[in-house]
Amino acid sequence: MAINLLDSVMDNLKGPVMDQIGEWIGETPEKTKAATEGMVPSLLSGLIDMVSKPGGENQLSNVLKEADDSILDKLGSLLRGGQAASTSQAGGNLLTSLFGDNMVTNLISGIAKFAGVNLGSAKSLLGLLAPVVFAAIKRLVSTRGLSLSWLVKFLLGQKDSIAKALPKGLAGLSFLGSAATATGEEALAALGD
Repeated sequence: MAINLLDSVMDNLKGPVMDQIGEWIGETPEKTKAATEGMVPSLLSGLIDMVSKPGGENQLSNVLKEADDSILDKLGSLLRGGQAASTSQAGGNLLTSLFGDNMVTNLISGIAKFAGVNLGSAKSLLGLLAPVVFAAIKRLVSTRGLSLSWLVKFLLGQKDSIAKALPKGLAGLSFLGSAATATGEEALAALGD
């Protein structure tokens, strides 16, 4: 059975959890879903870009060692219990260290514009989704007993499907293809008015 990484991650964000996330960031379920559907493939494209560079496999290994896949089982209670803000802050800091402040800032701005959410909501959501994405990948690898080298090959093999999953207008903000050379202004210009 073929594994779809995007589906593996998104399966953890369905139904009541998506509604709770929307309540936490102060956005409607529709806007929260649209922002999530833009952010998750963008984060996955960032990981694909990272592992395609020298030292990327080691970075991924370090991220997965630190990832707590139990967050997938307690996401609802985390949102209700007031721990979402600290989780989001830690996730945002990790993304900045992995991808750089400019790329993260541009992604937040682009997603906010695309989904019609405010910048604060987009920033909180991105920080919250980062640990969920890393946890879903860790669980996939650990439950199936897969190696890091298998994961790297798998991620690289998912590049086209992840790129296709990006909503129209966000491709310029992804880490794949032209995003590697685009400036933030060029990426945002790709979204139009």
